[in-house]
Amino acid sequence: LDAPLPDRMPPGAVSYTLTPGSLLYVPRGHWHSTVAQGDALALNFTFTAPTGIDLFTAALRSRLALSHEWRQTADGVGNVNDRVAAAQRFDELLGGLVEDIPHWRAADILDATEAEPEAS
Repeated sequence: LDAPLPDRMPPGAVSYTLTPGSLLYVPRGHWHSTVAQGDALALNFTFTAPTGIDLFTAALRSRLALSHEWRQTADGVGNVNDRVAAAQRFDELLGGLVEDIPHWRAADILDATEAEPEAS
């Protein structure tokens, strides 16, 4: 991202004025801005439900952590002279992952997370 972040809300943005005791829910992914008119105390509670990316990367990390090869130090990545050998080694690791992932199922991914299913 090379462009600067916006410094004002876009045209057509909705404005809400809250009064003492008010509550405003802002859904995930919505840009917003706040301004206090005078003395104010604001409390922000953030609850972020996991995304598919969160679930998949947790499962991927758990699966890779089982492998001695993936747990080894990634030697050579910071040295231009060793970069070719490091890339070859990483290609080998990725090759094994390519063979493994087609056998994954949604249950495998969900089981690798810390989330417990809720009882019905």
